[in-house]
Amino acid sequence: MHKATLNNIFNYLLLFIFFLNSFLVFTQDKNIEIIQQFSSENYAKSEVTKIDYKNTSPFVMLSGHTKDLSFNNTIFYRLKTQNNWGEWQTLPEPHEGEDIGRVALGVAFIEQAFEDIQFKMLTPTNSKIIFRLFFPEFTKNISKNNTANKQKASGCAQPAFQERSDWCPSGNCPKQTSPSIINPTHIVVHHSAGNTVSSDYAAVVRSYWNYHVNDRGWADIGYNWLIDPNGVVYEGRGDRVRGAHSPCMNAISTGICFIGNYENATQPSALGMQSLKDLIAWDATDKAIDVKATEYVAALGGNIETISGHKDGYDQYPDSGCSATACPGANLHNKLQTIRNDVANYPCYISSANAPKVPNSFSVIRKSNKSVEIKIKSVTNATKYGIHKSTDNVTYQKVSESSNTTITIDNLIQGEVTYFKVEAINNDGASDLSTPLAAIPSQSVSDILIIDGVERREYDAIAQYDKPLNQLGRTFSSATNDAVINGEVDLNNFIFVIWMLLDESTNDHTFDKFEQTKVKEFIDNGGVFIVSGNEIGWDLVEKGDATDKSFYENYLKAEYIADNPTPNNFKVTDNNNKTYNLSSDLSILDNTYPDLIKTKNGSAKTFIYEGVTESSGIAGVSYKTATGGVEYLGFAIEGIKDNTQRKELIDYLLQKYSSLLAVDNSFIKQNIRLYPNPTSGILNILNPDFININKVEVFNIYGQKLNAKNENKSISLENFSNGIYFIRIEDENGKQGTFKIIKK
Repeated sequence: MHKATLNNIFNYLLLFIFFLNSFLVFTQDKNIEIIQQFSSENYAKSEVTKIDYKNTSPFVMLSGHTKDLSFNNTIFYRLKTQNNWGEWQTLPEPHEGEDIGRVALGVAFIEQAFEDIQFKMLTPTNSKIIFRLFFPEFTKNISKNNTANKQKASGCAQPAFQERSDWCPSGNCPKQTSPSIINPTHIVVHHSAGNTVSSDYAAVVRSYWNYHVNDRGWADIGYNWLIDPNGVVYEGRGDRVRGAHSPCMNAISTGICFIGNYENATQPSALGMQSLKDLIAWDATDKAIDVKATEYVAALGGNIETISGHKDGYDQYPDSGCSATACPGANLHNKLQTIRNDVANYPCYISSANAPKVPNSFSVIRKSNKSVEIKIKSVTNATKYGIHKSTDNVTYQKVSESSNTTITIDNLIQGEVTYFKVEAINNDGASDLSTPLAAIPSQSVSDILIIDGVERREYDAIAQYDKPLNQLGRTFSSATNDAVINGEVDLNNFIFVIWMLLDESTNDHTFDKFEQTKVKEFIDNGGVFIVSGNEIGWDLVEKGDATDKSFYENYLKAEYIADNPTPNNFKVTDNNNKTYNLSSDLSILDNTYPDLIKTKNGSAKTFIYEGVTESSGIAGVSYKTATGGVEYLGFAIEGIKDNTQRKELIDYLLQKYSSLLAVDNSFIKQNIRLYPNPTSGILNILNPDFININKVEVFNIYGQKLNAKNENKSISLENFSNGIYFIRIEDENGKQGTFKIIKK
C-alpha cells in the first residue's frame, strides 16, 4: 500500500480516537476537548482542529484551563467558515473567582456555524492548555417558575424560581456532594460578562455550570442564584450554601448573577431588575440583612455595603487580597443604590436594624460533672438568648431561653460530649443558630480548651474532637476565636489550647494582631499551645507583615518554606513512623496546599510529608519547655478524617505533656481501680465489671512509653526507679483512662 495512503488512514484513526475521547459525561450536552502546547515552533499558529458545527445548538461556548499555575499569556482563536478564515479574536480574561489548582481561561460564545478552529499564543509557552467547546442542546419542555414555599412568618416571600431539574432536565448537572452551609450577612451582585444573543437561558445556565465545574474546578456552579433578562430566577447552589463567586466574600454572602454583560452599552432589563429586587428583599428579610447598612467583613478588614457589587471588595480594599474586576458592570453597579432604597421601601421588608444577628462570640466551659457554663457576648437589639443542645451534632433541642448572657445548663451526662448552638432573640424573631461548640462534663477541671478559629467555611470542626478526646478520657471546653478577642474566655485558665484553623488563609486571617497578643501571653505564661492549619505560614509570612512573621518564627517556632509539599500524597508521618491519611475531599476542606515548613529557634521535627525529603521541608514542629510548649502542624488535624487516626495523632501530641494532664474520672476510671498507690512495684487491677481490656501502657513524666510487664490482674513497675508514672488503660471500644501512680 502507498505510504501516503497509510499516513491518511493513520491520521483518520487518530482523529476518530480524539473525538471518541473528547465527549465527556458531565452534562446532557456535548463537550470537545482540544489539548495544545505552544512551543517556540508553533505558538504563532496551532494545528487546525476540524469541528464541522452546523448550528445544532443555541450557541457554542469556548473555554479552557491549564494546570500550570505560572501561566500568564494572551490566547487568540479564529474560525473557518465556508472555507474562509475569520479574524483572530482574543479569548477574554476570566471572571474573577476562586482558584482550585489551575488557571482558568475566559469564555467566548460562538453564535455561527464553522468548520475549523485554530489557536495561537502571544508568546511561546510550555504550558499544556486544555481548550473546551461546549455544545448545549436546545432546552425542551422547561416548566413554568416553581412556586417557592419558603417565607418567614413576617417578611417578603421567596420569588418563584427554576429548580436545577428545570434548567438541567437530564439531571447530569449535579449539586456538590458536601456543601458548606453559611449564614450570609451580605448579598453580592454579579453580571455574567459573557456575550450571547441566545434566549435559551437554561442552556446558558448549563454552560456556566459546565465552565465552573470542568474548567474552574469548582464543586458546582459558582452562584447561589441567577436571573435572566426576562426576570426568570434560576437556582444555583441555592440558599445558605457557600458559593465560589467572590473569594473575599464567599464565606459570608449570597451571590446573585444577573445574566448578561452590563459594562458597556447594554442596560439591565426592567423585568430582570424587578426580579433582582424581589430576590434581595426575600433574602435580606430571611437573613436579617439591613439593606441600607454597611457591615464588617473579616476578609476585608473593614465594613462594606451589605448589598454590594462584586468589584466593591477590591475597589474599597485594594490591599485585602481581592482581585480587580469590572463586575457587575458599570450599568448595573450604578443602580445598586436605587436597589437598596427600593427594597427598603417594600411593605413586606423588615429592616434588620431591629433584628438580632447570629451570636458569633461565645464559649462553652465545663462547670461540673453534670453541667456547663455558656457565656455569650451580647448581640445588638437582642433581648434574650436561646440554647440548643445535642448529643450527636445532628438533632438539636432547645433547652433554655434567658435574658442573661451567662447561662448554666445542668443535668448533662458525665464523660459524654454535648454540643451547643446559640441564638439571639427579640420581638422581631430569632437569629439563625450559631456554629456548634462542645464540652465534656467531668469531675475534673477542663485542662483543654478548643478554639474554633474557622470563618472561611461552615464546617463543624469541633466534631472532629468528639471521639478522639472522649476515647482518650480527656475532658475539654470550647470557644470561638471571637470569644477570645472579646474576653468571654481567658486562655490562661487552661493548660492546653488547641486552635483550629483548617484552611483559613489571608482573606479570613489565621491570627490577627489581637489574637497574636493573646496567644503570645498564653505561651509566655507556660501554656501548651497546639495549632494546625494548611495556610498559616502562607498567611503570616508570605502575605503578612513583619509583626506577623515575628509571631510565626518566634512563637510558632517555624520557618515557612512553601505553600504546598511536592509531591502531595495526602499523608503525614510522625517520629514513631506512624502514618496518618489526610482527606482529599475538597468539599470538606482544601488539603491540597498544606504548608511546607522547617524548624526554627530551637524547635524539633514532629511530622514529615510522605514522599518529601526532610531537606525540602517538614510537616510539623515541636518546642517543649519545662512548663509548656508549642505544637505547630502545617496541615489541619481536622483534615484527618479517620477517627482512630485522629485520636492517635492527638494522643501523640498530648503524651509528651502527660505530667500536665489532669487525671480524670472517665468511664475507665469509674469502673477500674489500680492499687496500692503508692506502690513498691506490683499494681493490682480491680475490674469488678469485667470490662474487656484491650491495652495497658506505662509512660514516664516525659511522655515516653515504657516496657512494663502486665497480666490481666496486675502491672509490674518493679524494674523502674522511684517516681511518678502514668498508666493508661484502653477497653475494647477505644475508651481510655489514665491513672497517676507513685512508685516508692
